[in-house]
Amino acid sequence: MNTLPINIPPSLRVTDEQFEQLASANRDLRLERSATGKLIVMPPTGG
Repeated sequence: MNTLPINIPPSLRVTDEQFEQLASANRDLRLERSATGKLIVMPPTGG
């Protein structure tokens, strides 16, 4: 599975609530946030 890391600038603070809203608005993607602040986007699986 390919992942696409997206760097979030330190000046852009994404709260847990905002991250949940982002994930809810994009249910077709699996979104994760790393400890270093990267947003990791995983495409849908299946066929």
